[in-house]
Amino acid sequence: MNKKDSTGMYKNVNLQIGTVEFSNANIGFMQNFGNEIPKDSLHSNTPKHIGTIASDMVQDKVLIIDYKSNRLAITDFLPAEYENLPAEEFESEYGEIKLPLRINGKTCKVLFDTGSSPFQLITTQERAWSVSDLTIVDSLSGPLWWGQEITFYGFNVTKPIEFGGKTLNNSKVYYAKNGLWDSIYNSLDVWGITGNAYFFEYTVIIDYKNKLFRIK
Repeated sequence: MNKKDSTGMYKNVNLQIGTVEFSNANIGFMQNFGNEIPKDSLHSNTPKHIGTIASDMVQDKVLIIDYKSNRLAITDFLPAEYENLPAEEFESEYGEIKLPLRINGKTCKVLFDTGSSPFQLITTQERAWSVSDLTIVDSLSGPLWWGQEITFYGFNVTKPIEFGGKTLNNSKVYYAKNGLWDSIYNSLDVWGITGNAYFFEYTVIIDYKNKLFRIK
């Protein structure tokens, strides 16, 4: 508690992921948000979901996410086994990654957001309809935006989606009812958002040092 300042931020905390240590990390604290952990289970051996890791922790490193094996690695240099993989340059501002996807033959910037885990693509209604067959095949409702209730509608993509020399098949695209996420795309100047769902069968290699994104 002696590391907490007047803004609610915990300053200069030492964290460790596997054998990788992060010194002097800053941790934001949100009062009355999230699920409370019962006090009697705080020191048990079961994993606790206590927050979110932001990309500022790995800005000078290479992050490897092996979705199929549920593994994550952080390293200072790109491993040799990935050097010959096609790499796509990405834009990065304030830790956000904007990837160049080829959507129906046109290069479009999309935000790579691991917090949007269920979605391959999310965009405006107009853009979703422009790449799909207009038949609703899925819907998802819940407190999906900082606790605010939102409904998403999903459609099968009928136009080609490509990235890093790979065709991303069996895609679905979603939009939020009432356009509640449209302001995000406009403020970030992106076509839409892509989440983890596109990459569940791949390993993703994010080279933050050189702003290069690879998939294997």
